[in-house]
Amino acid sequence: MKDLIFYPGFEFTDNTWVKFALLYIDKLNPIIPDSGESHLSDSFRRILNETDLIHFHRPTFNEGNEASLEAMTIMERIIQRPNNYIHPFWNKNYRTINYVEKWRESQNQNYTLFREKYTYEFSRFCSELGIAHECDEGINVPQEVAYLYMSLLANIIAESRGVSTITDNPVLDRFTVFSRVRNRREYAQLNNRLNVARQSIGLYLPDNLTRVKLEDIISLRNCNDFRETLKAFHTELDRYFNIVENDGSALDFVDSLEYSLKNIRRELLKLSPTMFTFIIGVWTLINSGSHDYMKYIGQTLTFGSIGASMFKISDEWKTTKNKRFAQKYLANLHQLKTKSPTKKLMKR
Repeated sequence: MKDLIFYPGFEFTDNTWVKFALLYIDKLNPIIPDSGESHLSDSFRRILNETDLIHFHRPTFNEGNEASLEAMTIMERIIQRPNNYIHPFWNKNYRTINYVEKWRESQNQNYTLFREKYTYEFSRFCSELGIAHECDEGINVPQEVAYLYMSLLANIIAESRGVSTITDNPVLDRFTVFSRVRNRREYAQLNNRLNVARQSIGLYLPDNLTRVKLEDIISLRNCNDFRETLKAFHTELDRYFNIVENDGSALDFVDSLEYSLKNIRRELLKLSPTMFTFIIGVWTLINSGSHDYMKYIGQTLTFGSIGASMFKISDEWKTTKNKRFAQKYLANLHQLKTKSPTKKLMKR
């Protein structure tokens, strides 16, 4: 959690997620092209100016080109056999299983992809299929197309930088797997030899987080003692995942990981006298074909819990591209969110 690529949007869903990020993440890198800066909110700029959390990632041509090529390959499969991919792409708001036809309705093309993130060929490809139309910033596409594309782009960027990704949107979880498999059978069965663990890790948060003032959290983050404590936690968490991914006994590191998190809890008590355990989901690549690692990542820790479910991906995908599975974070604070109006047009 030291250096993460944030997606799918420019900004966080709400203040609660911002507070979580300030307390647990060192560097957060949203994918924001130059033309996107004028769309940033005042609250986002405040975090940018008063803390060291946010660092823009400017998408390069090569990153956009690779994402565009992969997206076109996947989209061709979907358009040819849409019934094979109902699970990841069906939207209950469409009230029909024929989701591709719904994509072609302009009112459903309400997610903006900025032109610096894709190639002209991808734009033409989507336009010819009738699933996109041009706008001032780039193209507007359906939500599902935007989610798929941003999942691919974020993973490509993370791989090239040797870091991990994080999203605040639980819907993106299913696109993580789908973008790496070839067909419905693989998506349903996820068979053969490449092991991927979907872990859950418990972290402390103030139980009145929605009421804790943002300025108090910013002040705590900027304190040297807290920064050193957070750095120590990141070091232990990295050691834990490195051991899990390389078939070692993660149990050897449970005590040190637990100790570092208890130190964070001690710092968080400055914000609230009581804590609750928040579960964050993590996708982790497991190199071995053995199931022995499950006894380690299945341990229950006193600070929270570490649990997992295992998936297997076809050998055909057992290449360097599969590094994109390693340490993908899903921080879903939906249970803490307060109701707020949603924008009709989302920026990606």
